[in-house]
Amino acid sequence: ANLLGHATSYGYRTSTTPPLHLLPQTITDHRQRRITLTHDSLARQTSLTLHDGENTLLSQVDHAHTNTTFPGVLTRITRKALNTNNDPEWVTDLITDIEHDTLGFPEKIGNDAASLHIQLTHSPSGLILEKTASTGGTTTFSFDDAAQLTTTTLADGATY
Repeated sequence: ANLLGHATSYGYRTSTTPPLHLLPQTITDHRQRRITLTHDSLARQTSLTLHDGENTLLSQVDHAHTNTTFPGVLTRITRKALNTNNDPEWVTDLITDIEHDTLGFPEKIGNDAASLHIQLTHSPSGLILEKTASTGGTTTFSFDDAAQLTTTTLADGATY
């Protein structure tokens, strides 16, 4: 319980295939709002749902892991449109696709259907060296030998 005497409960389950993992399954707060997490047979999170105390679905986010070279990486995030009475007609699922380079680092993040994405260039160790938006503009990043960020240069040339 917290200082106000409110408790949050956590539910876990064990993965079904070795290596065995203790996976979070539910989190319920003192108002009975509940987060439910689901996982696949490889212990990768596949969805997250949020319900209020009346068991009304407030949010659902699905995760996909379709990269066969790097099976653990996240390749798609879909925030489901719930089509509630409060949503405008045009509300649809919000999809974010994530493409990876040959080393498994995120290379392109966004939604190609809407032509909105960013392209990332990494160093061999995974540091982001450049970020280019599909709407235009590139931001570059410089690092010292200890991999500490030293300079950020924005698309307009401003340097920090």
